[in-house]
Amino acid sequence: MSEATSEKTAAREATSERTAAREATAGAVSTVTAEPAPLGRGQMILLATGVVLLALNLRPLVVAVSPLLSTIRADTGMSATSAGLLTTLPVLCFGLLAPLAPRLGRAVGIEPALLITMVMIGAGAAVRLLP
Repeated sequence: MSEATSEKTAAREATSERTAAREATAGAVSTVTAEPAPLGRGQMILLATGVVLLALNLRPLVVAVSPLLSTIRADTGMSATSAGLLTTLPVLCFGLLAPLAPRLGRAVGIEPALLITMVMIGAGAAVRLLP
C-alpha cells in the first residue's frame, strides 16, 4: 500500500506543480488593458471641429509656395529642378510621415495628438514669418 500511496502523492504533487505553473504563466501573459471610455456627442463635435480647423490651417501652408514660385526662383537663382522639388516636399512629407500619425494617436491619445500637431503647425507658420 505504501507504493500506491507514494504514487498518489507524486501524482498530486505533479498536478499542483502544473497548476502553479499554469497560474504563473497566465498571470504573466494576460494583462488586462482598460479601454478608453467612448467619446460623448459634445466631445465628438469638438474633435471633428479640431480636425477640420487643422485641415484648413494646413492648406495655406502647403499651397502657398506655388503662386510665389517664380518670385522665389528669381530671388534665389533656383533651378527648375530645385523649384519642382520645393513644391514636391510637402506631398513627400505627408506621404512619409502619415504612418506615424496612428502611432502618435495610440501613444498619447487623439486629443493630445491633435494638440501636438496644432502646436507644430503654429511653430512652422511662425518660422515662415521670420525674415
